[in-house]
Amino acid sequence: MHVLIVEDDPRLGRLLQRLLAEERHVVDLAVGGGEALELVEAGGRFDALILDVAGVTYVDSAGLGQLAQIHANTNSKQTALRLVGVGKRLRDLLFATRLLSLFQVFDTEDAALASFNGAPSA
Repeated sequence: MHVLIVEDDPRLGRLLQRLLAEERHVVDLAVGGGEALELVEAGGRFDALILDVAGVTYVDSAGLGQLAQIHANTNSKQTALRLVGVGKRLRDLLFATRLLSLFQVFDTEDAALASFNGAPSA
């Protein structure tokens, strides 16, 4: 499986990258939503994208637009998308804007990874 991990903590990102590589996955790492969007829009083909938003404390309309664009791009490429660490404020905002139903949301990276069960679902 080719996985794109979006993690703002470089140490945690490298750890996840190493653990997944040990499981024979091909893993790319992006340090934010903008970088992830660039990789996906540039033609990157991923089976799965895990977007860790635990460090996100504020989201404006541009950030919501970026999340919607990431969803649209991954959906059109049949890439499974998982959000991790969605806090109450972001969850409430996604719910109010009716975007929450677009995403599969998990508390931890482990839970998101376990959700794939060897075959990602878009």
